[in-house]
Amino acid sequence: MSGSTFDELTPEQVAVLEQPDLMPVVSVYDSCSRLAVHYKQQNLRIRGGIVVRNGQAKANPIDFLCDLQLKAKRCLDIRGYAMWTVFGREYDTAMQLPRKYQDLLSQEWLGTFYAYADLFKQAQRAWDAQQQSEARKADRQAASAVLILAQTTADPEVDSLTTIS
Repeated sequence: MSGSTFDELTPEQVAVLEQPDLMPVVSVYDSCSRLAVHYKQQNLRIRGGIVVRNGQAKANPIDFLCDLQLKAKRCLDIRGYAMWTVFGREYDTAMQLPRKYQDLLSQEWLGTFYAYADLFKQAQRAWDAQQQSEARKADRQAASAVLILAQTTADPEVDSLTTIS
């Protein structure tokens, strides 16, 4: 797993960890939950081997999920862990987890949040690309609808059919 120790963090990340008021704890829970749900809904095949650069293995989504799972099991009581496993299946329900459990998980996951920054950036780029693709698809569908509407209103046979009915 990449960046799982305190020594591997940048000075800015260490400053945020030492001063928890700088990083809202709910945003850590929110971001980690969103990414976990995203990866749980996908096929997590491990492709290729372990890529080691500068003595660190490249972070994989499965590493991220396992890290979250272990840290949640470590910091929550049995009831909280059971609630987290049920609520954590979808993003909408993940935010329904009681606030005290969200705060506990946020504090526990703060190091994980920085250790897997590459996965967060990768997921953000994928999400942005998907949003752009959906916007282009909607634009194409709207343009097609306008063309079809223009063709049907310009066609005299269609006009005569519509007046008969």
